[in-house]
Amino acid sequence: MDRCVRDRDCGPCGRYRVPGQHRPRDDHHRRPLTDDGDRCAPRDGGRRDPGRLVITVYDPSGAITGIGAPGVPIAAGGIAFTLTPGTTPLAVGDAFVINVAPAPLDLTGIAFDLMIRTTAADPAVALWATTRTVDGAVGRIVSGGAGGQVALDVSEAVMARLRPGTYAYDIVATADGRRVLVAYGTIEHVRGVTNPII
Repeated sequence: MDRCVRDRDCGPCGRYRVPGQHRPRDDHHRRPLTDDGDRCAPRDGGRRDPGRLVITVYDPSGAITGIGAPGVPIAAGGIAFTLTPGTTPLAVGDAFVINVAPAPLDLTGIAFDLMIRTTAADPAVALWATTRTVDGAVGRIVSGGAGGQVALDVSEAVMARLRPGTYAYDIVATADGRRVLVAYGTIEHVRGVTNPII
C-alpha cells in the first residue's frame, strides 16, 4: 500500500490508499484519484512500477548514503558509480561490497623527520632520518611527491651500530610553517642472522 503524498490537493490527510482508490476523511477527498500528480499520485506523476529494483547504498556503519536504480548513475557518500546488470539479472537481496581507495596526498614540498630513541624521554637520539640535507642525520627519507608515499633509507653500517632492542619513534611532517605528527609508536630492532660472505 502506498502512502498518500501530501500535496496541494490532499492536504495533511495522512491516510493510506491502494492504487486507484482513496480512503476519504471528509468531502474534500471524495473525488476520484487521478495519476497526473493532482491527487495522491506518485511524485513523478506516473504509476508506481512494482517490478522496479531499488539499489540502497550503505556506508560501513550501516547508514544509508544513497538510493538509485540499475543502469542509472548513483551518488552516495562522496562516490559515484553505475551498476549495470549483466547476463544474470539482479535480484532482491543481492549485495555488493565497493572498496574505495582514497586519492594519494601530494607530498611535494613537505619535509619529513624521523627520530628513534630508547625511550620517548631519552635526550639521546639513536637514529635520525630526514628528507632534508642536515648535518647529523644518518638516514634518508625519500618522498614520493605526488605519489603520496615515503621510504626510509638507512645504510647497513648505521643499523649495525644500533643495539638490538625496543625503541620509541615518531615521524613529523613540516610545511608552510606547521609541524604535524603523522606517525608514532615503537619498533623492535633485532640482529640479523645472515652475514655477508666476502
